[in-house]
Amino acid sequence: MPICEICNVLDIEDPRAEFQLGEYSALVARADEGCNSCKFFCDVIQTSSRWRERLTEIPGHIVFLASRRLDVRKADRLDRRTYSSDDLELDICVPEDYVGPKDDEVDRIRSIDDTEIDPDSSPKTFQDALAIARHLEISYLWIRDLCSNERDPAASAEELHKLGAIYSNSALIISVRTGDDLNSGIFSTRPIHCSPVLGQKKLHCLRPRMLRWTDAIDYGFSGRAAQERMLAPRTVHYTEHQMIWECAAGYQFEALGILDKQRGSGQVRQQ
Repeated sequence: MPICEICNVLDIEDPRAEFQLGEYSALVARADEGCNSCKFFCDVIQTSSRWRERLTEIPGHIVFLASRRLDVRKADRLDRRTYSSDDLELDICVPEDYVGPKDDEVDRIRSIDDTEIDPDSSPKTFQDALAIARHLEISYLWIRDLCSNERDPAASAEELHKLGAIYSNSALIISVRTGDDLNSGIFSTRPIHCSPVLGQKKLHCLRPRMLRWTDAIDYGFSGRAAQERMLAPRTVHYTEHQMIWECAAGYQFEALGILDKQRGSGQVRQQ
């Protein structure tokens, strides 16, 4: 992958090093000229929670790579760090540890025959869940919104006694944290980025550190969601940024090629 002169001398192995990558518009220009490293930095900034809705404000700001975190500073305040967005923090990794989203596989799953599903009556999320079950050769799919009657207090109370058996005897729980409603579907474009090989010895890459965090699935962890995750033998989470596998052995992140051993057992009922 081609990289520009500025990115070519970055010492990413030093966790405390600070480098000025240049004015934001210049960074974008170098990315457009073919620097894959500058493109990676632009992609991370442009999809971050701090800047993705404020891109018109960035031109004129100076971009720094400081302590493995991207920092966008005002030109007259270069000595002030503005670390306020976790998704601008980066990890160092070897190229073999980066896998990235399997978009071809998702497209293949999406193409599974859906002739038995009436698209006019079933939300897109339910259709995608059925496609996943068929791909995994799972014969039965229990969807709470379809299979339980929460409007009937008597029926709801009776079903509560069955939930433990339903979740604990399931092969897998599909947890969806993407989209605004049931019509948004499960499959989505996931903004996972990884830099080209950088550093003095050209041995490592950079990637967003949040790709090995579980904040996306731990947020709002209570009530029914807590019950499901405590009882289920394994869960696959579809989040905004990636798929996350959770079981007794640990977490497996779609963007990482290795099991995350830093957090210990991934399954919440083991904790």
